[in-house]
Amino acid sequence: MKKRIAPKPPNLSPPESMDDADSSSKIERKVKKKYKKEMDTILKDLKLRILRTDDPSEFENAEKLEKKHEKVVKGILSSCEDKFVDVIEERRKLRTILNFQLEYYKEQLQIQINAKLRPAIGIDLGTTYSCVSVCLNGEIQIIQNEVGKNTTPSYLGIDGDHTFIGQPAKEQAYLRPLSTVFDAKRLIGRNYDDPVVQKDIELWPFEVKNVDSHPVIRVEGRNYLPEEISAEILKELKRQAEEFLSRPIADAVITVPAYFNNGQRQATKKAGELAGFNVLRILNEPTAAAITYNLHLVDLATRNVLIYDLGGGTFDVSVLTIQNGDIKIKSVGGDTHLGGEDFDNAMVDYCMKEFKNKHDLELSEGKSSEDENIKFQANKRIRRLRNECEKQKISLSAARKTVVVLDAIMNSFDMSITITREIFEDLIKDHLDKCMQIVKEVILNADLEPSDIDDIVLVGGSSHIPDVKKRLKEHFPGKNLCQTVNPDEAVAKGAAIQACLISEGENNQMSYTGQVSDVTPLSLGVTKQKIYFSEIIPKNTKIPCEKVKTYITRHDNQETMKFPIYEGEDPIAENNYKLGQIEILNIPPAPKGEQKCDVVMRIDEDGIFTIQASMAENRENQKTISICLNQNRPKFTVDELNEECEPPEALV
Repeated sequence: MKKRIAPKPPNLSPPESMDDADSSSKIERKVKKKYKKEMDTILKDLKLRILRTDDPSEFENAEKLEKKHEKVVKGILSSCEDKFVDVIEERRKLRTILNFQLEYYKEQLQIQINAKLRPAIGIDLGTTYSCVSVCLNGEIQIIQNEVGKNTTPSYLGIDGDHTFIGQPAKEQAYLRPLSTVFDAKRLIGRNYDDPVVQKDIELWPFEVKNVDSHPVIRVEGRNYLPEEISAEILKELKRQAEEFLSRPIADAVITVPAYFNNGQRQATKKAGELAGFNVLRILNEPTAAAITYNLHLVDLATRNVLIYDLGGGTFDVSVLTIQNGDIKIKSVGGDTHLGGEDFDNAMVDYCMKEFKNKHDLELSEGKSSEDENIKFQANKRIRRLRNECEKQKISLSAARKTVVVLDAIMNSFDMSITITREIFEDLIKDHLDKCMQIVKEVILNADLEPSDIDDIVLVGGSSHIPDVKKRLKEHFPGKNLCQTVNPDEAVAKGAAIQACLISEGENNQMSYTGQVSDVTPLSLGVTKQKIYFSEIIPKNTKIPCEKVKTYITRHDNQETMKFPIYEGEDPIAENNYKLGQIEILNIPPAPKGEQKCDVVMRIDEDGIFTIQASMAENRENQKTISICLNQNRPKFTVDELNEECEPPEALV
């Protein structure tokens, strides 16, 4: 079913560039101001009526709102007729403008109705911290946790049959390092032998095992999938929302990094379902932030915006254009393993080296010992140090220097290490260099220059770091670093807006007030010559799209052609993420190179990815399969998903 996209109205405040000497513009400003005042009053009254009743039949609907709008418009236009030069033309022009603005009030009314009937929440499921938001009484509100914080640590502590989630889990992590799990987002949807996973395993105190090529966290004799850990975090956020709203919550929009592959998105959606949610949508984090930014946008002119999202464990960059409320994603990039956790690791390594230089003691000694007590003490030391480094990292955003102090950290020796902002910036230099390199690539892929960017929106806790802002200001001289959006809350708020607008399901499939036009975050293609990745749809291709490539047989009388399907950027196919496989059988005998097969890949507006393979000489011999990339509902059978990837002898 096609979604009805309600266009965003022109902003109710006039553009600052409007010429005050233009009498027509003055009338337009006056009309819009008066319309806004009257419609705001009407909307406020309608919202109050909805709040005061639980009977949906008594809710004011869009049709009733249109009648009130018509009455307001007639009254305003009648009062201005004596100032018109061309009465008919100016009435038509102003009516068009005000009719366009009506869509905003319809949207706001529907948000209120949706929130009343079936509240839905937006969740920013972060690597280190998570945040939950809801549309309530026409406002976007962040739901605080039990200690009054807007964000909740993504930590799970396990003690027999008892669990600690969020702040309590993080606070006791140094006492129970082997049974406190964090960073699940860095594992979710990955394979055990992924080099990124192997590198992280060396840093984590908890045990990660290989089960059927999947990383599994083992705590107190039980195995946990990463999505199970994430599900526990989501359950806690669900509990917070239900307590805040005093009613059960079923629907949610959950965000993921734009650069997450299909497997990581699938696993995140599974985590939501395990937590008891009906996952309305898996939404890209930069897109969610853009929705929040768009809500605060005053200038109506076309703007090129860069979303710089540096969180606890992931980094995303998106370049988008906003025009009349429509959001068009032009290019995306990022690293699903780059963020504040890496900065913490750099500080931990620095402190460990300084401590060793001073006391000739290795803090990590015994971390992997077979002796459980020695192993426990080593991991406890590192956990204490990590907690303190995170605190002091945050303090360096305001202070020029800080001191990492820990009493009796090892063998009765205390730790006291001074870290200046300059030292910290040097420790994370390579990471921030990589961030800026990704920024440059994304701008280049968008066919823009740095001077073409109008605004930079900072998202994620790590974007508070002064050197991040300094580098962006140097690369974009004279450009605005957006201050209207809270970096820690922008993603959750955008998800909440989207959740509220689509929470009524198929009977009310609404989207944000402006249309969001997205692009493919990763390239899509098949294997060729048994090894190489043959790209068919390049990354950053505007959706919807259709691309085709032709492949020929490599052997005389070849009977089958197999096409393993991948997404990613690595030239070696198996280093990318496998989506499945499509196969053509019963190819007529012919010398090699004579039989040709066309492989067509399509992605429609709803994110449905379809691949079709057919013989050029016999279109009846074809195979088609579909995958929903955005909604993560694969159309594969279980057998197809688990099918072994055989090297395609059919490709050039």
